[in-house]
Amino acid sequence: MRSDGAHPNPARADRARSGPAHSGPVEAAPVLPGPVEDAPALPVSAHPGPEHPATWGRTAPTPRDTTRPGAPIRPGAGTARRGVVRSDAAHFGWAHAVAAPPAAAPALLAIAHGSRDARHAATVAALVARVRSARPGLRVEVAYLDHGAPSVPDALAALAADGIREAVAVPLLLSSAYHAKHDVPALLAIGRQLRLAVRTAPALGPHALLLDAHDRRLRALGVRPGDPSYGIVLAAAGSTDPQANADLTALARTWRRRGWGAVTVAFASAASPAVGDAVRDLRRTGLPRVAVATHTLAPGFLPDRIARQSTASGADLVTAPLADTPELAALTLHRYDAAATHQTLRTA
Repeated sequence: MRSDGAHPNPARADRARSGPAHSGPVEAAPVLPGPVEDAPALPVSAHPGPEHPATWGRTAPTPRDTTRPGAPIRPGAGTARRGVVRSDAAHFGWAHAVAAPPAAAPALLAIAHGSRDARHAATVAALVARVRSARPGLRVEVAYLDHGAPSVPDALAALAADGIREAVAVPLLLSSAYHAKHDVPALLAIGRQLRLAVRTAPALGPHALLLDAHDRRLRALGVRPGDPSYGIVLAAAGSTDPQANADLTALARTWRRRGWGAVTVAFASAASPAVGDAVRDLRRTGLPRVAVATHTLAPGFLPDRIARQSTASGADLVTAPLADTPELAALTLHRYDAAATHQTLRTA
């Protein structure tokens, strides 16, 4: 698959559009750890998809280069490589990688929360720049739910004015809480009035690429990923949505299986435990070091609260938010590709 979205072989492109490619046995499939026995039971559909916690911990097939059927991608390959899309299959054991979209691909509209803090918009801009660099030729725009410009309706209107007829909205949100479930669909409804077909991708989280980004942040501070001497507090902004908080807990269990001494969750608002309480609880377990992983997209009021509570409670270190990492850019494009190539997703 070329970076402009066109397939180098039209016959193979026709076969690719008819369904996921099956290209023989998978070689050297990475084995993810098994399920945690004390994990709470979560509802499981008859055919859980890659976002469902029921698929976590399975043996995962090696993603493949769609330009060369049968060729496994080298370990560590990602979406920045031409023709390759890093898939949930590598993380959650789902069956098929997602092929890159065809020529004349829909525009990508990245929707961020927004903040009065200027650092938020600057960090989102850095993420969007990474996405554009990874997918040359793709129209990528950004919009904000609040406290930023352009708004979602204004961004949709600008796309329509430029003659764009299809777009995929990717919420730059780390959980499927209120904003993802209610605010984003309501704001995207204007697409109907503009004769703009808008598919909505899932929120970025939960996904194992977020854990890869956290590992990157910790490595930058001198911590070896999976160091058993460390207890980790996975600190999120917080939500009143029980499923969003349960998803974060499941993500923490997945991260714990990478070798950390312990991984627990905490919240800056709306839920408990608070960050300081979680740090003190880990100290009482006897672990020699405690790190706080800031599970937010960009700097702002709540990430600053996480940092203050971490320092006040004696954490050894606290990481920065995640947005300007390669993993977040790869995840944004993965969400886009999945929505762009699956016609069954909701259209605004």
